[in-house]
Amino acid sequence: MLGIDDFFNLNFPKLASKFKLKEFQKNVISNVLNNDNTLCIMPTGGGKSLIYWMSGMMLVH
Repeated sequence: MLGIDDFFNLNFPKLASKFKLKEFQKNVISNVLNNDNTLCIMPTGGGKSLIYWMSGMMLVH
């Protein structure tokens, strides 16, 4: 299984060329992948959608 950063770079190359995942985003994704209870409250534009996409995609791969 690819690591979170590698998965991001592979599946979101345009975003990855401009942005890096924030540490808390990686923590949230990791919690979801480990089936831990997770609550993430973030402001608009904080990167929630990317967390949803990556968590879902990584769960099915």
